[in-house]
Amino acid sequence: MACLLFGYAAVQIVEAVGLWLLKRWGEYFAVVATSAFLPLEVYELTERITVLRIGTLVVNIAAVAYPVASKRLFGVRGGAAAFEAERHAASLLEVEDAAQVAHVRTEEPGAFPPDVRVQH
Repeated sequence: MACLLFGYAAVQIVEAVGLWLLKRWGEYFAVVATSAFLPLEVYELTERITVLRIGTLVVNIAAVAYPVASKRLFGVRGGAAAFEAERHAASLLEVEDAAQVAHVRTEEPGAFPPDVRVQH
């Protein structure tokens, strides 16, 4: 039993490190680790069906499906290429917004947003 607990702890540590470092493999690892218990929950439902067991299964399926869809894992919704393109597009929008603010500031000499003005 102790070996199983240490193994589970190791899985959790690897998952935490991957997610903390914002690595794509960490997202995959988290989905696989979460989905590893789905067969056990299905087996529990074959033994006896209760509202709690059904609810737990539904919540865990959602906990697997959401990151798969939102992070485009396993080729869903275009996969990694579409995920990176979406991230890149969002970065470009932020740069364009910053450039527009800088452009407005340089067009009107002495004009600054209210939060930047120095009060005398």
